[in-house]
Amino acid sequence: MTSADGWGEHQQRLQYLVAHAAWLIESLAAQGDRDRRIDQAAFTEGYRLGFAAGRDVGYGQAHQEIAQDWARLAAKVRRMARVPTFAELQARRAEVPPPAVPRTARPGRGRAA
Repeated sequence: MTSADGWGEHQQRLQYLVAHAAWLIESLAAQGDRDRRIDQAAFTEGYRLGFAAGRDVGYGQAHQEIAQDWARLAAKVRRMARVPTFAELQARRAEVPPPAVPRTARPGRGRAA
């Protein structure tokens, strides 16, 4: 084939196809790099958001548990506030006992009627 037969056109067409194929390969490689960066950024953001949500849930649960612990402690302190002190107990023991009520014999106990 000579250039008159269209060989030159075929050669130009082949060069164009080779150049276009090289451009496509570079584009696909660049797109792959972009996709990896996007995937990495999405994963990083998802991980960060998941960690933050988990931390918030954990702190919320800890605050609830602390509130329950404080409520139990406050109830114990209130109960202890109602208990007489040692000095009050000693003062009660030192008081003179009330006059004894004479015991009366009850019928049917140890006596013959």
